Amino acid sequence: LFTIVDTGITPTIVREVAKYNAGNYEIAIIRDILKTFEFYSLILIIIFFGGFALFSSYITKSWIHYNSLSPFIVSRAFAIMSIVTGLRFFEGFYKSIIIGLERQVLSNKIIIVTATIRNFGALLLITKFSNSIDSFFLWQGVVSVLTLFIFYLKTYKLLPTSDRKNRISFNIIKKTWNFASGMIGVTFISLILTQSDKILRSEEH
Repeated sequence: LFTIVDTGITPTIVREVAKYNAGNYEIAIIRDILKTFEFYSLILIIIFFGGFALFSSYITKSWIHYNSLSPFIVSRAFAIMSIVTGLRFFEGFYKSIIIGLERQVLSNKIIIVTATIRNFGALLLITKFSNSIDSFFLWQGVVSVLTLFIFYLKTYKLLPTSDRKNRISFNIIKKTWNFASGMIGVTFISLILTQSDKILRSEEH
């Protein structure tokens, strides 16, 4: 369900950056577009993922089933998961810019390196140091921050500087809304077809 929060941002960013790459936008315009969607994405992360973290106790008690772990541990793990998911969401924003610039090889290199650190680091952590669920998700959060930082640096290193300050303009969102709303529809239908059975089953138990 978290993919609905994207609201078509990722494919829209890929499309707009590809148009810039093809010479349809000046650097100042594409930087305005990215600044606007960057701000919009940050608001969505704070509202949705921050909300999930804030109400993690209520969500875990009313939906998640657990036996061996205490409600406090499960609630805390869910809160950390929500924050990590928000970081991964923002990471996807910058990754979509790099893909729009046709630098897929660079994007894949970053993903390979950070995924290796994420997975093998987690394995080392839980086998040699701490096997608590908190440690596992905190490690995921640390690597997510690192990955986000790398994608952010690479994104703005690839984009030329502008001769004026970047602006946030909600007219940009209005102009791209038709395309973004179409992508929301596709995502929503895909989620219904692929995830609804899992949600129903979770409620049954």
